[in-house]
Amino acid sequence: MTVHRIVQRMRMWRLARLVVFAVFVVAAGTASVGPQTHMQFGHPAAAATASLTGDDGSTVPPATVTSTSADANRCPFGAFCIYTGPGFSGARFELFACQNYTLINFQGIDGSWDNNQTSGTQAKFKNGNLDVILTTRGAHSQLAHFDYTNIAQVRPC
Repeated sequence: MTVHRIVQRMRMWRLARLVVFAVFVVAAGTASVGPQTHMQFGHPAAAATASLTGDDGSTVPPATVTSTSADANRCPFGAFCIYTGPGFSGARFELFACQNYTLINFQGIDGSWDNNQTSGTQAKFKNGNLDVILTTRGAHSQLAHFDYTNIAQVRPC
């Protein structure tokens, strides 16, 4: 199967999930979302326990959001950020060090990522066999919906 065909299938599944989600939201009525909350696809329980561990044994805690402004969850310059929710919402993990990070409890999460590193820096996503399956565009780049199901590691550089 070609890469183009795989990408097409991934897009079709994302579109199908988006349509199901939209129908759910319309059926549920108007949702009230307060500060530091988000709606997400996938498994909310997994998102609540998601974590990252670096090659050096360090654990990356989610960033603390201290403001309710729209820019409160923005990825800081120099970092590659992983979000547990779509549209740069949910818990934000800021990756600064150039090392492999193992994703824990990210299965089923429809999240997002923001590559706000120095210009041109590319991040790499790896599957369970540690094969690179996606290389991002150079910084600054971002993706508002990203399925982490087949991602085992990320290397921000």
